[in-house]
Amino acid sequence: MYQKIGKSKAHYEASMKALAAAELSFKTGMHATAAAKSLGASRSAVTLARLIIEFGSDQDREDAHSGTIGLRTLGDKIRKHLPLEVKKELKNRTGGSLSEGHLHNLKTEKNLWHKMRAVLENLSELPHPKEMIPVVRRNNMRARAVRIYLDNATKWIEDFNNEWKRSEEGTSNAGGSGKAA
Repeated sequence: MYQKIGKSKAHYEASMKALAAAELSFKTGMHATAAAKSLGASRSAVTLARLIIEFGSDQDREDAHSGTIGLRTLGDKIRKHLPLEVKKELKNRTGGSLSEGHLHNLKTEKNLWHKMRAVLENLSELPHPKEMIPVVRRNNMRARAVRIYLDNATKWIEDFNNEWKRSEEGTSNAGGSGKAA
């Protein structure tokens, strides 16, 4: 395939590594630099791949995965059409080498995200609450766990939901830009 489009096998494989690292970064919350390092891809190629995955059209993503159009060409095309605010945010996401403290923070964030993502996925897969009540009531330990954790969990979800909405509006003081990176 790569010979038909004038790309070398090495170039095509490097692009595929970068796309795999970018997808790994999105799926796991791993920093793009760490994902690039883990798969042997260049950080700049992974940055381009993330741009394509995050902001490109379905056709752009298909062209990248098939190798029909190179990552740099697609990335440059997509970047031209991004709003100035998004371009500024993207510049803030990239940087030089990572300090030990920053790496520790990234690891902590990754661990927290894994926990939260699992909770969100598990909650969204549950049947309607009316169907869960009999399941819980049939076992005293389940009912006890609900009594212990439900109020705190509900409050946490409500607080997070409110803070998330404020962050989307740009009125949160939680840090970050208010948009998902």
